[in-house]
This record gives sequence, structure tokens and C-alpha cells, in this order.
Amino acid sequence: MKKTLSLLLSLLFLFSLAACSAQDDDATTEAPEALPQVRLACGDAFTLVLKDHAVTFDGRDHTGVKDAEGWTDLAGIFAGPDFALGLRTDGTVVAAGNNGVGQLGAADWTDIVGLACGGSHAVGVKADGTAVAAGDNGYFQCEVGAWTDLTAVSAGLYHTVGLKKDGAAVATGFGTDGRTAVTDWTDLAAVVAGGYHTVGLKTDGTVVAVGANDDGQCDVTGWTDITAVAAGVNFTLGLKQDGTVVAAGTNAPDVSAWTNVVAIAACGPNAAAVTADGEIL
Repeated sequence: MKKTLSLLLSLLFLFSLAACSAQDDDATTEAPEALPQVRLACGDAFTLVLKDHAVTFDGRDHTGVKDAEGWTDLAGIFAGPDFALGLRTDGTVVAAGNNGVGQLGAADWTDIVGLACGGSHAVGVKADGTAVAAGDNGYFQCEVGAWTDLTAVSAGLYHTVGLKKDGAAVATGFGTDGRTAVTDWTDLAAVVAGGYHTVGLKTDGTVVAVGANDDGQCDVTGWTDITAVAAGVNFTLGLKQDGTVVAAGTNAPDVSAWTNVVAIAACGPNAAAVTADGEIL
């Protein structure tokens, strides 16, 4: 198990850059080999940067989330609107911030290889491909106990999505606006939960989206050459192969001037990125 966990954590380290899905909410993206130890996650009023397994904090600390700044030995960093989780290299979890509905109960988890933070819930992928969840379950967003063969999860305000090994997606939680209608998606490389929508990155670099589209956050059908996606409360970001970033949603942050980007993250109304030279945008 230790050998398998170590391998899975190594793959996670190269594959994903944390965010919350709070998206959430948000979502997170891939860190390239050039920056294997630089990741970021943003909440509603803060940003966490993980470099060389240690965390730095920037922003407003109104719930104690700044306590994450002392974490070390991390393989990943993840944030919700007002809380944060860290995935340690040994598969355990550390937590800080708002615990109003028990979302920081994730700190009791072990054998974890992937994490996500929702509006007020947390979800984890275990080394055996199953999922665990803690926090608000008012819309059944924590009902992930039957999921198997997972490689990643993402969490929105009131829903949770998972990526399966075969490139399919699963979802649970509030879905009357269509945000959980992902069962027909195939050939996925990533899936992220926004505030009220869900976005999928396909292996051919195109993007699909379902859910609320009042602000145009699901208008991504024309995107191509995308290597990573992130979803905020009412917008979607896509990282292109050339290092530029595209956005959908009338309230999306202005990312038109961003270049040389290697990783993106989103949470609530905010977006963040890392450039190839390590600059945080």
C-alpha cells in the first residue's frame, strides 16, 4: 500500500494544481515539469501558494485560514471560500479555516491521493479509487460513498463531480439546473465544478459545460487547444497551449493580458495563475 500510495501521490503532484472548487468554487489545474512544486489555490478573499512543499498566504484572514501558512510536507493545496485543505506527502490531510458544518473533518482522512473543497464541504479520493466527503450535505453533495475507479474530484457550492479512470464523469448534489448532467460525457482529461455549473476538459483539448448559464459561463463550445480548466462561481477559465487564458462569463475576471501561464485556479469571483517564471497573477 505504501508503494502504491507513493506512486499515486507522485502522479497527483505532476498532474494537478489545487483549487476549490468552490467553486466553488472552484477548480484547479496541472503543474508542468518546469514548476513541479509550485501550486496555488484561491478562496473568496485569499490565495495560498505551495512551493517546495510549504505554503505562503496572501489576502484577508477572517476564518483562521492563514494557519495554513505553517503547513509543510505537502503534495497539494486546496481552498474553499473560507477554508483550506492540504494533502501531505504521506496521504494524510491538514485543515484550517471555517468548520461551521464539519468540513474540516477531512483532517481525519488517510490514504488520500486527491482533494477538493466546495462551498462548505470537502471531498477526497482514496488510493483505492473510492471517495470520502465531509461537511454540508443539504443537497446530497457528500453522497460519494458508492463511487469507484476515481482519479480526481472537484466540488462546487452544492454539488460534487468525479473523474473516473475510463474518462467518464459522475456527479451528485443539487442538479435541477443541469449541473450534474455529466453521465454522457466521455474522453475526459479533467472535470471541475463551478459555483452553479460543471466543466469538462476532453482529451482532444475541447471543453464541455453544463448547468446554469445566466452569465454565459457555459459558452465554451468553441474553445480548442485547452490544457486545463478552472471554474468560479459564474465564470469559466481555460488555459491554452500557448500560455494564454480564455474566459467565459460576463462577470469573469479580466485575464486577457495573461501570458506565459502554466497553471490556473478559481474560487468564487476570483481567479489566479502561475507563470512559467513563477510569478503569481
